[in-house]
Amino acid sequence: MNADEEGVIEALVTAVSLEDIETATFYFDPETRLIVFTPQEVVFDGHDGIRRRLQTLIGDFEIRRFTLRTILPCDGGLRTQIDYSFLHRKSGESIDGVMRVVAAFRNGKIVRWQEYQDAERVDAFMRLVAHHK
Repeated sequence: MNADEEGVIEALVTAVSLEDIETATFYFDPETRLIVFTPQEVVFDGHDGIRRRLQTLIGDFEIRRFTLRTILPCDGGLRTQIDYSFLHRKSGESIDGVMRVVAAFRNGKIVRWQEYQDAERVDAFMRLVAHHK
């Protein structure tokens, strides 16, 4: 495991927990592909896509907890588990869980971020809060 890559993940998670979009975006390469697998596959490309993803997340949810559980080497990158708790701003409902992320790096920046969630749970939660839009 590369200590610099581990530090990038730690700093990114801290920035997201503080709802700091610009700092979080800094840790991604401009050509990053971010893929979220829940409940369907959604792809965000480049800094603009990452900002859009974070703006939507932070606009819809208050981040109550976003902390690292594990960081392990995986296929030349890192595999992490992130413990989270989000409060849906409009409904007041909360969701918590653990997401799994596989990240690849180039020149000290994240170039690929694959985020896996409990798709059925997230889908059920989004249906619950859908009428609060």
